[in-house]
Amino acid sequence: MSETMDPAFADGLRASLIRYVDATPRRRRAARWRWGIGAVLVVGLLGGGTAYAAHVWVQPGGEEHAELAKPVRVSSTGTATIDLGPRPQGASQVFLEFTPYDPGTYSFGRGGAALIVGSADLPGSESDSAANRAATSAYLRREQLDPGGTSFTITTSSASLRWTATLTWVSAHTTAWGVNASGQTYGMQNDTGTPDLIAVVATNGREGYVYRTELEDADGTTASRSFRSPEDALAWQREHAGTVTHVPVYASDGRTRVGEFDVG
Repeated sequence: MSETMDPAFADGLRASLIRYVDATPRRRRAARWRWGIGAVLVVGLLGGGTAYAAHVWVQPGGEEHAELAKPVRVSSTGTATIDLGPRPQGASQVFLEFTPYDPGTYSFGRGGAALIVGSADLPGSESDSAANRAATSAYLRREQLDPGGTSFTITTSSASLRWTATLTWVSAHTTAWGVNASGQTYGMQNDTGTPDLIAVVATNGREGYVYRTELEDADGTTASRSFRSPEDALAWQREHAGTVTHVPVYASDGRTRVGEFDVG
């Protein structure tokens, strides 16, 4: 299974080497993103509770969301348009939970995002949807909705493709970074910049933080500041091809080591 995403949505992300912590409860998901032109999905997972205005804890610097309306759930076959109802005051995004039941291509709203599902991604029956590896969750910006901004169209490559979608109006705002006793900021990179300590998942599965400077040294960001041509970048890549740098991962205090993060 693969999905496509507009490069514009990658502006707030660092190199794809980094696996940022998503501290919201995780739903089943096995999506593999393919970066391409014209997608409408913004990666992000939410617990899916139905209590309106129910907040969840997020990493400092991450987006906090609150449900503002009753979720709209639709099960359909083939292409269909979903009426979201009036947009509540303060709603800036729509949270989408999508489960396909047949192999094929499912396209989402305006912009050309596509979810390509193969037979291997499916458990074999709709009744087994709880284990469906193709199920995915995403946040949609209002401009990716249909004209008028209160409906959303899912287009399928075949009229026989079955699917279920749940969409919910939500508000979103970026939280502040945390600050530890040493005065260092920690959390997730966002539109405002990068904290001193960046949230990652260590190779041992523990959540923690890496120093921005150490990560930049490992991923080539530091070296890139001295590049004067594309040839300089290619030379750096050749020099470091096949190497893996083990970057220490710390607790938010920036001192207690909890693991390591591999860059390579």
